[in-house]
Amino acid sequence: MNVEKIILENMSIEEIADVLQQKLSQEEDKRLVITTSEKVIIEENKKKNNQLTFIITRAQRIGEKLQLYLEDLQRNSSIIHSFPEIYGDTWESKVARICSIIKQERIPNLKLQRFYQLGTLLNEKSWTKSARTEVMKHFSTHKYREVWKSAYRTYQIYFARGSQNIFEAQKISPFVLFKMYDDDFKILLKEAEVLGLQELYEVSQELN
Repeated sequence: MNVEKIILENMSIEEIADVLQQKLSQEEDKRLVITTSEKVIIEENKKKNNQLTFIITRAQRIGEKLQLYLEDLQRNSSIIHSFPEIYGDTWESKVARICSIIKQERIPNLKLQRFYQLGTLLNEKSWTKSARTEVMKHFSTHKYREVWKSAYRTYQIYFARGSQNIFEAQKISPFVLFKMYDDDFKILLKEAEVLGLQELYEVSQELN
């Protein structure tokens, strides 16, 4: 069997792994299917020239849903929302507080709001090395990278679009922004900038 790459749409990682393992069994192939949270790989049989490799990334799946994220940015509400106050006497204590909340939060939209608040704090320090060091105190090395990038992208999107839009988000999440390909993120950010400026213009016209 000489298949270099297979992509199966609309299936979970676990479902894909089952399909591939069954295929291998049918061909009396003794290789094992290895799964992670992001991909499925069939281990290479070094004794044979043929190799079956399956790779599908979260970013690929997210890219396919880009239109849904663009639609999120177009949502509007007549209700004025407010973010909960982050308590703390110092910048560092506020970062510690919001990081603690992020670890516990499970609701996607609320988590998105918290990441925006973290991004707002980090922007006060211009995303410097000292700001990075502060975030690293509260997460493992691996998790820190995800949190930093998620906070940065969340802040960029909703600073451009207007923070009120974050309360209307149904599909966008910190994880989605973290995993999104750079090119897809640029498209999303451009849309946020256009819609944000359009909204500001409409408000200014109403005030005149």
